[in-house]
Amino acid sequence: MLTVDQKVGKYTYVYEVRSFWDKEKKGARQQRIRIGKRDPETGVFIPLEKKRRSSEYGPVYLLASIIEQLGIKDILTEEFPQDARHIILTSCFQLAEHRPFYLCGNWLEHIYLTEPVELSSQHISRLLKKIGDDERAVYRFMDAWTESRKEDEFIVFDITSVSTHGNGIDFAEWGYNRDGEKLTQVNIGMVYGEPGSLPLLYSLYPGSVPDVVTLANMKKRLERSKKLKTLFVLDRGFYSGKNLEALHGLGSFIIPLPISTKAAKEFVAAHREGLSSADNAFRMGKQIYYCMRDVVLIGDTEYNAHLFYNEKRSSDEHDRFITLLLSIEEEVAEKTWKSASGLMRFLDDGRPGWRHSFQVVEGDNGYTVERKRKAIEETVRYQGLFILLTNTALSSEQALEYYRRKDGVEKVFDDMKHGIDMKRLRVHSRQSVEGLLFIEFLSLILYSEIRRVLRVSGLGKKMTVPQMFYELKKLSILEIDEKKPMITELTRKQKDIFVAFNIPLPTLT
Repeated sequence: MLTVDQKVGKYTYVYEVRSFWDKEKKGARQQRIRIGKRDPETGVFIPLEKKRRSSEYGPVYLLASIIEQLGIKDILTEEFPQDARHIILTSCFQLAEHRPFYLCGNWLEHIYLTEPVELSSQHISRLLKKIGDDERAVYRFMDAWTESRKEDEFIVFDITSVSTHGNGIDFAEWGYNRDGEKLTQVNIGMVYGEPGSLPLLYSLYPGSVPDVVTLANMKKRLERSKKLKTLFVLDRGFYSGKNLEALHGLGSFIIPLPISTKAAKEFVAAHREGLSSADNAFRMGKQIYYCMRDVVLIGDTEYNAHLFYNEKRSSDEHDRFITLLLSIEEEVAEKTWKSASGLMRFLDDGRPGWRHSFQVVEGDNGYTVERKRKAIEETVRYQGLFILLTNTALSSEQALEYYRRKDGVEKVFDDMKHGIDMKRLRVHSRQSVEGLLFIEFLSLILYSEIRRVLRVSGLGKKMTVPQMFYELKKLSILEIDEKKPMITELTRKQKDIFVAFNIPLPTLT
């Protein structure tokens, strides 16, 4: 019997090595089975007690297979040869468990691994700092990852802020917080590619750096990859006259023109008549859109503007708006208001934006609200309308398709903050933040790929990502005494999951 010793932390474990023929890869492989450990003082072999052990296997097998499919393991091994396995397991833990890192060691004790791994809280802290200190390796990984993908159709860039409780992060600053939290923050810029629907690369910025500055920095990053077509598809939060000038010098972009601007209102007034003509209609998915295209002058620059109208959107916006108006009036009527200031404080707290449609007036029994009819009529007039501004020659259908697919990057950010629990940073140095963000980025790639497969396969109609992991956790490896490990029988749902991901059903040869 061939045995090998492996030191993990303060313990030395002993494994029996068994050779077998892998039919899938058509080659000889080895399997290690733990049979005991060495006495730390004498080195005497101490065999495992005869017992029955059940280890969770399903989630780790799925995630390891996806990592292989995407080529992530090879790139990580190239750039982080000593830490690739630790990085992979930490990312898998973050994605599968949604729990604090200090519990990762406990998780490793309950999953099936052919070789043991030590990932205590202290070990992970050192790992994060080590990754953060090696900025070149992180950049090389993202360059290699981007080059390995087929996302050359277009590039989306967006920014989100992540609040932090850390006191030692030199670039955590006060700025516009997208979550409305009264905390310092860092900004994360994400590039998201199509048609693969996966995040490609990211950058970390100080919390007060304006969005348009990060765009310029990201463009320089993108220029390192010659195959990427840099088309920035941005949200209305980027729009301002100053930003528009800066964007014009960065290359191709699509951005909504806010209806509240003078340029938008003039454009609508000039093209509203005849917009709903059947000649201007086209179908996208299950929705009918009407569009008129023209040139608009903003500042000294001409842009192509696409005015869209959607009847369903108009109806939905109208219902929500009228419901809001009625709700405000009903809430005010439930109580007698003796002062105008008291009523205004009540509305400011519970109904932000009420001032656009109402004014406070004195009535017979105290103060109440009165509708601003002109403001309401103007709001209704623009419901269902939106304008996309671009410096490209894209058709209206293409511009709308690209903008609608921008929802993907917004879902990526939502996944990052909620799906893999990164709404607040709780590390206390820049290096640790950089390392944590890299781990989260890998988790985000896996999460995005899982969501894509569930959607494309139709399996997403039957289960969510958490439900999928819950089902896979039922798949275990049984180790009884020194006998060969056995895998539990697969359920129908587990088989459907592996088939959807084009992953062979797990077996132990």
